[in-house]
Amino acid sequence: MMRWLILNPYKKLFLISLLVYIITAYFSIGYYHPDEHFQILEFCNYKLGNSPAIDLPWEFHEKIRPALQPTIAFVLIKIFNALSINNPFTHALILRIFTAILSWFVICKTALLLVDKFSFKIGKTIFLFLSLLLGFIPFINVRFSSETLAGITFLSAIYFVLKLQFQTAKKKQLQLIYIGLLFGFSFFFRYQIAFAILGLVLWLVIINKMRRWDLVIIALSGIIAISMCVLIDYWFYGKFEFTPYNYFIANIVQKRAANFGVEPWWYFFSNFIQRIPTPFGILLLLLFFIGLFKNPKDVFVWCLIPFLLAHFVIAHKEMRFLFPIVFGFTYLSALGIEHIIQILKLQKFGKFIFILIIVINAPSLIYNMLMPADKELYFYKFLYDKSPKRETVLISRDLDFVNQWGLKSNFYNLPNIIFIEMFSDKSIMDLLSKYKPDSLYILTEKNLPEILYKGYNNKCVYTLYPDWGLWFNLRDLERKDSKLSLQELTRIK
Repeated sequence: MMRWLILNPYKKLFLISLLVYIITAYFSIGYYHPDEHFQILEFCNYKLGNSPAIDLPWEFHEKIRPALQPTIAFVLIKIFNALSINNPFTHALILRIFTAILSWFVICKTALLLVDKFSFKIGKTIFLFLSLLLGFIPFINVRFSSETLAGITFLSAIYFVLKLQFQTAKKKQLQLIYIGLLFGFSFFFRYQIAFAILGLVLWLVIINKMRRWDLVIIALSGIIAISMCVLIDYWFYGKFEFTPYNYFIANIVQKRAANFGVEPWWYFFSNFIQRIPTPFGILLLLLFFIGLFKNPKDVFVWCLIPFLLAHFVIAHKEMRFLFPIVFGFTYLSALGIEHIIQILKLQKFGKFIFILIIVINAPSLIYNMLMPADKELYFYKFLYDKSPKRETVLISRDLDFVNQWGLKSNFYNLPNIIFIEMFSDKSIMDLLSKYKPDSLYILTEKNLPEILYKGYNNKCVYTLYPDWGLWFNLRDLERKDSKLSLQELTRIK
C-alpha cells in the first residue's frame, strides 16, 4: 500500500511533511473558529448524552447543520471510550491526527499525479513543497473542521477523476462510483463545495468530453451518498430533515448569516495580504493569477472560478470559507512560479529560489506548527492534566472557559474544576477569607507579586510564552491571550 512512498523520488519531502503534520496536530489544541468546536464536537457530545440540547447553538435548533461529521466523531469517541481512552483532549487530538494523516495522504497522492505538469525539476519541487508545507497549510489540514473535510473529500474526487484515463474499463466504473460518493459526502461536510463540484462537472462535460453514461453513474452514486447522509441526519435529529434546504432558507432567504458581518467582494484578497507577511502575500496572489490565466483548461481553474465567484457574491465572508480550495491555490501558484522561471530563464537559479522560499516560509510554518489554535484552552488542559481527580478552583479575570462566544461548552467539561469569574483583588481576597482553600488558580494577564493576598503565596505555574518569547509572537503581540498566565495561590501554613 505504501509502495508509492518508498519508490518515489520525493519521499524525503513527504516524510518530513508527515512529521510536520503530526507535530502540528499535537500542538494545535482547540479550534480556529467556534464552528469547528460548537457545531461538531458539541453536537457529538449531545449525542453522547453529555450535553443538553439547550446548550447547543441556534444552528442545531434550526436543523441546518448536517450530522455527518459529528457522527464520525461520535463513532470514534465511542471506540476510544471502549478502549478506556476517556480524556476529551486525547479524543480531540486523535481526531486532529486522523485528519492530518488523511489530508497528507490525499495531497501526496494527488500531487504525484500532477507533478508531471511541471517542466522543470525546480518547478516540481516547489509545487510539492507549497502544497504540503506553505506556512498555513499544515495548520489548516489538521483541523477536524467542515472546511478541511470537505476540501479533502473533494480533492479525493479530483484524484479519481485524474486517474480515470489510466484505468481499465472495470476499474473505471468503480472509480466513477467513488467520484459520485465523494461528491455527495463533500457536499454534506460543507454545502458551499457544491460550487466547486459544479465547476468539476462542467470540466468533465466540456473539456474532458465524458460520456453521458459515466455522468449518470457519478450522479447515481452521489444520490446514494446524499441519501446516506439524510439517514444520518434522521438518526441525529430524530426526524427526517433535508438540512441543505434548511440551511438555504435560514442563511440565504432569511439572511441570518449576514448578521455575523457583511464584507465587500474583495475581502478575501485584502485579508489574505494582511495575514501573509508582506510582500510574500502579494507575490503569492500574483503568482496564483498568473497560473490561473495561463492554464484556462486546467481542472482546478474550472473548480476554483465558480467557487470563488459564489463566495464573492455571498455577503458574509470569512477566510476559512476558502480552506476547501487551498490545494488548488498552491497548485496554480506553483504553475505561476514555473511560468516566471521559464520566461526569465531562471532555471540555473532553481536551488537558490527554493532555498529563498524555504527561508521566507520558515517563520510562519514554525509558528503555525507549534502554537495552539485556541490559546485559552491550553490553560484548561494544563489543569485537566494536573488535577483530574481532585477539586480545583479556577478564578478567571478575563474570560470564561465554559461560556465562550455566548455558548456553553461541555465537551471539555471537568466536574472537578470550579470556574469563577472575578475582576478585583478585593473579591478574590473575600473568597479566600471566607473559604480558606489550600490552593486555587488564577488566570490573569497581570504579573501578580509573590505575596498579594494575605496568608497566601503566589507563583506563576504556566504561561504560553516566556517574557522574551513575546517578542517573537509578532502576529498576536497585542492580544490579551499572548500575555495570559496561570497563577497558583497556596495557603501559608
